[in-house]
Parts: sequence; structure tokens; C-alpha cells
Amino acid sequence: MWKKLGALSIGHAPRPRSMDDFLRLRPGLRLIEVGALDGVDPTSIPSLKLEEIMAGPGPRPAGQWEPEPGKQYPPDTYRLITHMNPWQVVSIEHRDLMPLLQKKIDELNKTDADAILIQCTGLFPGLVSAKPLLIPHLVFAGAMQWLKPAGKVAVVCPVEGQKKAAAEKWRAEGLNPDVLVASPYSSRDIEKTGLALKAMRPEAVILDCFGFAEESKEGLSAYVECPVLSIRMIVRDLLLQCFNEPAGSDIP
Repeated sequence: MWKKLGALSIGHAPRPRSMDDFLRLRPGLRLIEVGALDGVDPTSIPSLKLEEIMAGPGPRPAGQWEPEPGKQYPPDTYRLITHMNPWQVVSIEHRDLMPLLQKKIDELNKTDADAILIQCTGLFPGLVSAKPLLIPHLVFAGAMQWLKPAGKVAVVCPVEGQKKAAAEKWRAEGLNPDVLVASPYSSRDIEKTGLALKAMRPEAVILDCFGFAEESKEGLSAYVECPVLSIRMIVRDLLLQCFNEPAGSDIP
């Protein structure tokens, strides 16, 4: 059984509340939280774009990096969404993120973490790790083999620049997805997407972002009669079976 998890964010670490549900279910879980963008000058990554300003606990820090918001993306883009800090939601090109992730994986391999979890549902072919490397999409796709929907599947991703890559990713898994966009951090987006899903009447809904947790699942489930599958929640529940529980715990 594992005792310590390397939690690798694709942005800054630690991310506020990003591992709260893991710790709630396994209070004894020990974490090493690392971010791919930790210590990186954001101006050195041209593809890094501001997506949304999050309301933080108090005034935003002075001198904060504030690039122009970038909402239009080339058709061949593959963008992933994350946090630079509690106030800034950003997206970054997959190709720019890969070497940053590998660097942090190399660092985590030198620690006493038993396994490394990438806190993102994207595809990351080519990453190398001496420790078990948990890529949520691959874990979820494996679990989905026995529950593969035959009809219409809706996939919800967080930014427009991810739609093409998301559709290709799920077609490779044998699905015929309709891809919608909703921010995990916007109740207005969840409501708008819920209404679209109600009209679509899909056989299943896949929440394709690590930011989609219980609130997103519950919010969208109110509009549809089919299963709403949060990759984050399914991977979490499978992963926590690998970790020791605190003595006397009755948590399933």
C-alpha cells in the first residue's frame, strides 16, 4: 500500500482546494504538491494566456502578471487550463507544458513519494517516470471499457482551444463525442451547458477536466437523466484504494 502521493499540478502549487476531496476521504494521505509552472517566468511562455480572473480572499496582489485575455485560438491548438495562483485561470499549449512536466516528474522521482498523479485529464505521451505515473485520462479510459456507451456521448471541456483535441482523444477511445465548453469555475457556464445537454439528450456525459468535481457533476446532473461521469472523481476513488487508511477509519 502507498503512503505518500506526489500531486503534480500543471500550473502553480499548491492549488487552493485542489486536493481537498482526496484528503477528506483519506485524512491520513500525505502529499508532496508540485506545480509545472512553479518558478517559471510566465512571460517566457508565449502560449500562456489569461482565461479568467478568480475572486480571491481579499485584494489581488500588486504587480500581478496580467496579460491580455486570449480567447481566439488557431484550429490546431491543444490548450490545457490551470491556475497561476488563486486569482488567475490560465491556459497553456500542450507542447510548451510537456518539458515543464517532465522536469517536475524528475524532481518527484528523487522524493519519497510512492506515486505521482498529474492533476489534468489531458494526454501526455512520452513522459517518463521511475515511480508509478498516474495519468487520469488513461485510468478513466481503462475503467470505461466495460461501460462504453453505444449512443451519443457529450464531452464537456473547459476552453474552446481544447475542443478539437478532446474530440480526437475520445474518438480514439471508440466514442462519437459531441464536445461542449464550460468553465469548471463558472456557475453560469454550468447552467448554460446543462440546458444544452438537456436538449441533446446524450447517453452519457464526460467531464473532461480535473477541475470538474462534485459541484459540477451535481449541477449538470440536474439537467439530464443519463450518467454524468467526472474523470476527477472516478480517478480519485480508484486511486485512494491504493493508499493506507488512518487507523480506525470507517471511510469506504
